[in-house]
Amino acid sequence: MRVAYPLLLIVAVQFAMASPAVCDDSAIIVDFCALSVPAWAMQANLSGSVIVRFYLDDDGVPEQLEVLLNLLNKRDLVPSEEIERCVNNWRFPNLAPGTLITAVWNWKHGQGWTKLSVVPQYGPAMTVKATGDHSPYGTTVQEKRHKDQQ
Repeated sequence: MRVAYPLLLIVAVQFAMASPAVCDDSAIIVDFCALSVPAWAMQANLSGSVIVRFYLDDDGVPEQLEVLLNLLNKRDLVPSEEIERCVNNWRFPNLAPGTLITAVWNWKHGQGWTKLSVVPQYGPAMTVKATGDHSPYGTTVQEKRHKDQQ
């Protein structure tokens, strides 16, 4: 049963993301939120992460959000307000109040946001992979190279 629990939790996260209108009070809700990145950063050879941590209140709602790293920590490349808006919509009703959670968005040059990892202090980690084309470049890398060669 211990091995099946993490699989069920990941499936619940993916289901809640796929059908946010069809969720009950016990569903974990985590939206990928393709965070905005300035145009100059998309042109630079920049890869990095946005890392945040927060605690859960009595209803499983994030509170006390702290941005630990914002794409190489050189600048606030992603507006903190945007990160906060995204995380404030997440829900973890089955986790204990006061649970510390760390979330990590991964950015890859030429691809955009590729993965979001959500790691509760106690319990299984959840990974939400970006599907489809989440590239803020407007096209996939392969399509862009093809257009540039024409």
